[in-house]
Amino acid sequence: MKEQHFDPDDVAGMVVFASVAERGSFTAAAADLGLAKSVVSAKVARLEQRLGVRLLHRTSRRVALTPAGTEVYPSCARVARAAAEAREVAAAEADAPHGRLRVNGPVSFGQRWLAAPLARFAERHPAVHLEVILQDDVVDVVGGGWDVVLRFGAVRDPELVARRFARDVGVCCASPDYLARHGAPKHPIELADHACLRYANVSRDQEWRFQTPDGALSVPIAGPMTTNDGTLLTALAEAGAGLIVSPWFIVGESVRAGRLVRVLPTFGLNELPAQAVHAHGHRPPAKVKAFVDHLVDYFREPPWGLPA
Repeated sequence: MKEQHFDPDDVAGMVVFASVAERGSFTAAAADLGLAKSVVSAKVARLEQRLGVRLLHRTSRRVALTPAGTEVYPSCARVARAAAEAREVAAAEADAPHGRLRVNGPVSFGQRWLAAPLARFAERHPAVHLEVILQDDVVDVVGGGWDVVLRFGAVRDPELVARRFARDVGVCCASPDYLARHGAPKHPIELADHACLRYANVSRDQEWRFQTPDGALSVPIAGPMTTNDGTLLTALAEAGAGLIVSPWFIVGESVRAGRLVRVLPTFGLNELPAQAVHAHGHRPPAKVKAFVDHLVDYFREPPWGLPA
């Protein structure tokens, strides 16, 4: 890329480019920014000229990032976020939540437990437009342009702020049919003799970690299937395919209904705090603070309960 002196117009170009990259469309970005499509196109072209690289592939049907655009986008997204926060702080109604709020969360959790709190939040804050995307992959909070990302488990990135809004635990379980055919393990080390169904979106998907009277115990597991979807994993267990370790918010109803049975209940698994994660900043935007506060209040008593 060409080395250039700073030009204040570069900031506007970065903000516009980040919006086009997120929306995948000049038209959608123009609508979000309140600009004419021709202005959006001109600002991106100006930024490309300044940087000396092509940032976007343009066709009649879609817009896609070039390799250089992919590299530049995270920095532009940070600039766009900083500009948005500055506008919110400076606006007369800065304390009133407003604008687009981009939320990312796990699929199984979102499908089962998010609809009610989202509906209540939308009713209370009509000036906020919620854009909710569900995926189980770990996403880049800042680089991805997310306002709030919901995660289960620890968050150790110093660039992020994580606030717990609910608690959950992992449990090991299987169907009554599977246990009738294969027996129930009495100790985690016996899992080596069982079909263990693995969840793909964890860093250690080939082992389960239990708490024993002698301390933490990591147990290697093996089985016929791996999936990246918690709901499918639960269905497989209900169908008798094997044992699973899953958050209680996914399997609790199945256990209470008798479709699944807890296994190794005296050997604890890690707690899974439900956390609302957002970019680190001196003051979060009003819409972010209002949304996180709302989650904390709504899930104060988790509707999925906790195992006895």
